[in-house]
Formats: sequence, C-alpha cells, structure tokens
Amino acid sequence: MKILLIFIFFLLPSIFFSGCSYNNSSVNSNSGQTPAGYSGNSGGYPAVLESSTRKAIIYNQLDTVMYIGATYFNRPFITAYTEKYASLYLLDKGQTETLLSKSLSGMKKYVKIFASIHTPKKAYNDLGSDRSIWKVYLESSQNIKEKPLSILPPPWKKKFLMRFFPYVSYWSKQYVFKFSPSIITPGTKWIKLIITGVNGTVTLKWNL
Repeated sequence: MKILLIFIFFLLPSIFFSGCSYNNSSVNSNSGQTPAGYSGNSGGYPAVLESSTRKAIIYNQLDTVMYIGATYFNRPFITAYTEKYASLYLLDKGQTETLLSKSLSGMKKYVKIFASIHTPKKAYNDLGSDRSIWKVYLESSQNIKEKPLSILPPPWKKKFLMRFFPYVSYWSKQYVFKFSPSIITPGTKWIKLIITGVNGTVTLKWNL
C-alpha cells in the first residue's frame, strides 16, 4: 500500500505537466496564444482556460524542485470564468453582467495571475513569505520588470479551485499574484511571469 501511494504521488504531477519543455535548472514556457475574444458559447471555458494557462517544471540536477500551473486573468479568461461561475451558481443575466463588469474593472487596478505550485519539499513552497528562497517578477516586452504588489492565497476553497482550474491538486499550494497595471501599455507584445532562486528559474510567457 505504501509503495502504491508513493507511485500515485509522483505520477499525478507528471501527468498534469507532461509535454512541458525543461532543462536541468530552469524552464521557459512560451507556447500558446491568448485568444482575441471569447464567443460565450457553452463548452468554451476549457479552451479559453488552456489558452490563458502556462505550465512548467523546474529541475535542479536530477531533483524536481517545482511544478507550476499559472493562469493570466486577461479579458477573454475573465469573461469565460464569469460565465462558468454564473452557470454553476444560477445567476440571472443582470447578476452576470454586474459580476463581469466588476471583474473587468479590476484590470485597471492590477494585472492578476493565479498560480498553483507543488514542491516536493514543503519548505520551498513559501512564495508569499519575506524569507522565501524565491523572487517573483513580471516582465514585459518593453523591458519593464516589476515585483508583485501582493502575493496572497486565493479567497476560495480548494474544491472550488479544482473545478475552475483542473491543474490544482491536493498537494499543491495556490497563490494570487497582483502586479501594477502600468506594466502593460498599448505597445506591449507579451508579459512573462518569472520565478527565480537558488534552485532554478521558471519563465511563463503570455502573448498579448
């Protein structure tokens, strides 16, 4: 039984992140294009989630240091997310429009990225701590790099998160990164979430 549990523990993350490119100490995940819009049809949420999400693994020598999945809350994703939420919680049209308007207005206040991170060593999974071994940045195509305004746990229970973000697992820890909206201007072509430290670096890129 013990051997089976160990097998499951290490097999599941590999399934979630199969197909990612990586090297010994750092990762760049640059695949995928952000869709120009969202049609609003049922069944569209998985496709928009996939387009707005990046996944990667950090290896240090032969050791796995971090599995990460991150979703950028851009306009198409916020729209799809709101419609899925409204469907699950039976919101009427007026409630849905109010919620969507409020959610989109947040884009003027900050750039929001949700991340789910698993580290085999629990002590490494402390990105919100002042004593963390990791540093987090958001970089733009215009050579602007900023630290987060905040790194906080999401205000939702894990069961809720797993319904909206299938890459969330019982062994992972979740974070909400908020950055200044000034990093994105009309001429910005892409943004990169960078998590770096003594154990490696991961770079997740979204084209705008």
